Amino acid sequence: MFRTFTLFILVFLFSTSVFAENVVAVTIRDAWIAETPPGVKVNAAYMTIENASSEDITLESASSPDFESVEMHLSVVKDGNASMQKQDKITVKANSQFVFSPSGYHFMLFKPVKNMRAGDIALLNLKFGNEIEIRLSAELRKHHSTHSHH
Repeated sequence: MFRTFTLFILVFLFSTSVFAENVVAVTIRDAWIAETPPGVKVNAAYMTIENASSEDITLESASSPDFESVEMHLSVVKDGNASMQKQDKITVKANSQFVFSPSGYHFMLFKPVKNMRAGDIALLNLKFGNEIEIRLSAELRKHHSTHSHH
């Protein structure tokens, strides 16, 4: 009986330490959405994702109850032509941050379900690997984009 009890404690301690190593610490900072002129059906969202864990994490998708669909994109300028490349997944390296900004990676928000102006709040859902989901609020802000294709 004593051996079984000791084995149980060792397994419990081992599994707890393994779990502690796999805890993902993700923080979202500075989430905001660019206000668009009335009638425009596409917005862009920006933020910084911080991964304070020792494991890489993968952002697999984004959604919002305030928009019909959300996609992750990368703005690219090649030979003087600007374009956007849809991204299926984005990896945030261990102990680092990933910045979504007007001139780089960003979220494209398609077809808002209601008219929104600067100061309004939209909800975003980010889904990462390992079944991690983060729900956050992002304020619409006035922004003068250098993107002529938005």
